[in-house]
Amino acid sequence: MISHARPVRLLPWSDSLGRPSYLIPDEGGNGVVSRLADKMEAEQLDAGAEYLAYLRELLCRNGELPTEDLPWLMNGLAESLRNSLRIAHSRGTRLGVPTADDFDDVDDFDGDEEADEGGGTAPGARAGQGRAHE
Repeated sequence: MISHARPVRLLPWSDSLGRPSYLIPDEGGNGVVSRLADKMEAEQLDAGAEYLAYLRELLCRNGELPTEDLPWLMNGLAESLRNSLRIAHSRGTRLGVPTADDFDDVDDFDGDEEADEGGGTAPGARAGQGRAHE
């Protein structure tokens, strides 16, 4: 009998020691734990959108953030970013999307001088943005 390995799923929660939790999904990927993880991911993304909306609302008022809200807001934004990155990693792994580690050989590229020096603009950035400077 031939066995086809199914990719494991990184779950949107950790175990009691803070380590990542994984699931080997059933054939359809619609088991109880998969559906629970889908729901939790949706809630985490919604929470991140709410934190971002609140920050934008504060910035639109007059540009001054109330200092009493900053620790709460920064903690919420940091947690939301962590959750979003975890969700992206989980989904990318299941879809077979390459990670940054898959591009380590790009440093050996022998193209034109601008490419060798990190020239160009980051995706989504306007000209003059998206470059790191030392």
